[in-house]
Amino acid sequence: MTRRVLIVLALVLAPLTLAPVSPAAAAGFTVNSNSDAADADLSDPACATATSVCTVRAAIQQANATAGSDVVTVPAMTISLGSPLTISSNLTLRGAGARSTILQATGGAHGMLLVTSGVVNVSGVTVTGATGGGALAVYQSGGDLTLQGIRVTNNSASGAGGAYGPVYTMNGTMTVRDSEISGNSTTSTSSNAFGGGLSVYSSTVTVLNTTIADNTVMAGSAQALGGGVWAGLNSTVTLTSSTVAGNTVSAPSTFGAGVFQNMGGTGSVEVSDSVLALPQGGTNCAAGGKTPVFLGRNLLDDTSCGAAAATRTIGPTRLGALANNGGQTNTRVPAPGSLALNAASTCATPTDQRGQARPIAGKCDLGAAESGSNRKAAVSVSNRKPSAGSDIIATATALNRGLDHSTSTRLTVTAFRAKVLSATVLGGSCRVSGNRATCKLGTVAKGTPKRVLLALRMPASGRVVITAKVGGAQADQVKANNSATAKAVVRAR
Repeated sequence: MTRRVLIVLALVLAPLTLAPVSPAAAAGFTVNSNSDAADADLSDPACATATSVCTVRAAIQQANATAGSDVVTVPAMTISLGSPLTISSNLTLRGAGARSTILQATGGAHGMLLVTSGVVNVSGVTVTGATGGGALAVYQSGGDLTLQGIRVTNNSASGAGGAYGPVYTMNGTMTVRDSEISGNSTTSTSSNAFGGGLSVYSSTVTVLNTTIADNTVMAGSAQALGGGVWAGLNSTVTLTSSTVAGNTVSAPSTFGAGVFQNMGGTGSVEVSDSVLALPQGGTNCAAGGKTPVFLGRNLLDDTSCGAAAATRTIGPTRLGALANNGGQTNTRVPAPGSLALNAASTCATPTDQRGQARPIAGKCDLGAAESGSNRKAAVSVSNRKPSAGSDIIATATALNRGLDHSTSTRLTVTAFRAKVLSATVLGGSCRVSGNRATCKLGTVAKGTPKRVLLALRMPASGRVVITAKVGGAQADQVKANNSATAKAVVRAR
């Protein structure tokens, strides 16, 4: 080969040799089938099963095989999973909302979401139905996992050895935000059981604006630890603006129906602007050598976490039952008169677990839910140009556009320069005196208005102004909506 040919080949090959290799671009996958089929060909970057549809399993398998950070979007649907979904790469799994996108276990004992590595974000889904041995709804063994706006509910882990669950992190970093962990159980028949709601081992976990409620941990012949939260060896758990309530421990030896603190090693549990309440079978707190640290202001209904102090108020919490109080996840909202109302040291977030604005009345409420209604008054008349001395009908309405019911609702109607003859309302009562009617409406639910019909007698002449004002027990989001007016101009005979 001549020297000239060698030079030409070198010039041609040089760019190929020296050019850097770019990583594969991140991919986005949209699920279009609720089947549980796997991807047909991982060498092909398309999400496609053997029947050419994109399932959540196939999409996650493709994401694991693709370099970069991927997004899997799941529309409103219920998906029955016969085995865990394993996530091992940077991934965002985005549902249409926890009440709309449901991941449910089927086909025997298994977990649901298994995160082994990567930066992973899961939002807008419900994870439910995991049963039997090793049935962890969400299991993290490494990486950085964020759960936002999800429901982990009605999962049941059990076994003869130590049982953990249903949300269990080991050697990872986890953030749980705006979520609900409820109605789950963890049972061991012959050994210890750990964490009815959240189990943490050698990990760092941040819980914000989240409700951990009505979970149970049971051990047939040993110890049950942490009905709501178990913080194990070398674990750091931070609970902020969260509600841990109504959790149960059941065993010959029980520790911490609400929160159980580290058994040893390093780590800590810090609680701020939260509510710990209504423990069943045990106390709110128990510690295996360390005591939770309380910051800001908190509300508890026993002294197991320490005596009353600047950071701990001891007293009745008056929480409502766990229910759909608006938003994508269930909450326990403080009732009127609760010590949780307007008691937080700071507002950690601009909204509560449901997305309702914080604060509503001056200061934020303790716990995951900000109690408040959005009452609005409206009023109209049947005749805006009545004759002198005639009678007309006015309709005054109390509406509620907030997430929480308005209780002890009052509606006051004043007819300036006219006389109120009568006032009637369905589901309430009214008292009439002169030009005013004062009505007790009881509870006004969101989207269910209550109307008062009034008979008014007009004066001989002039302008009549009818004003309606609404109030209630809850703090009000928009006080400017609390009053309304209607006018009538009397025609002389």
